[in-house]
Amino acid sequence: MKTKKVTVLPYDRAWKTAFETIKTDIESAIGDRIVGIEHVGSTAVEGMSAKPCIDLDVIIEDEAAWEDVVSRLAGIGYFHEGDLGIPGREAFRYENKPHLMSHHLYVCRKDSKELNRHLVFRDFLRSHPEAVRAYSQVKEQAAALFPEDIDSYIKYKAPCIERLYALCGLQTTQGEETMKRVYDFLKQAEVYYLATVEGDQPRVRPFGTVNEFEGRLYIQTGKVKPTSRQLATNPKAEICAFCNGAWIRIACELVEDDRVEAKKAMLDAYPNLRGMYNETDGNTQVFYMKNATASFCAFGKEPEIVTF
Repeated sequence: MKTKKVTVLPYDRAWKTAFETIKTDIESAIGDRIVGIEHVGSTAVEGMSAKPCIDLDVIIEDEAAWEDVVSRLAGIGYFHEGDLGIPGREAFRYENKPHLMSHHLYVCRKDSKELNRHLVFRDFLRSHPEAVRAYSQVKEQAAALFPEDIDSYIKYKAPCIERLYALCGLQTTQGEETMKRVYDFLKQAEVYYLATVEGDQPRVRPFGTVNEFEGRLYIQTGKVKPTSRQLATNPKAEICAFCNGAWIRIACELVEDDRVEAKKAMLDAYPNLRGMYNETDGNTQVFYMKNATASFCAFGKEPEIVTF
């Protein structure tokens, strides 16, 4: 998805002032209903090169404040968009605010894992200037290499982010949580599209099966189908699904698991398939995703790219 120009600038102290201006505007409407407003993302870290867009997390105590906060934010030009595929963080778009710097506004409960991730990563960077220098350099390189390709820009950064996450303790459960997010999105979408390659020709078809088994994500097909033949020749595949104004793209290898128990788990999850398939019929196949990169995307938002 090459739809957004990538601009990375050296740190600017004006970003802190811009955050305070936006914060004051929001507090005037909902200050009595929230726990606080945090400046997160790269513009919140002194010395960090960043795209010139402020990220803010509005923190609420619990769900009791939610409807009132949504209503009041709408009154000042912020409109709820849903979680855009990222549980624990509700996104808002804004209108008619030319006096404010470009920004992304999110509302999170104070016990949200997504809020915790934002704060832990920000605070780690604030206290580790060497990490700031390294991450800034990677972002500058990525922007120079991919000035018109936001997906490639974020993929280039991903290994650096993973290393930094490991250093600040965010990597421990990230794989499991990421896989669950992908699973939940595909289940909610109900239909996803699988792209494989046959010779030099891409092939795309709708699928509906996805299952978690022994810490992996699986899909299902049959040996008599072209998909099986294509994956045997080239296991690299991509998956795309759209739901509630957001979409996911997954690039992965699909590896066959020939165990009866893996097939049975899939068919138990989709009992309606048992009219056509059986775990011992010699036709049923299940494949798990390996070396997967998932992009959570929404219109007007920078994709979030994760691995599992």
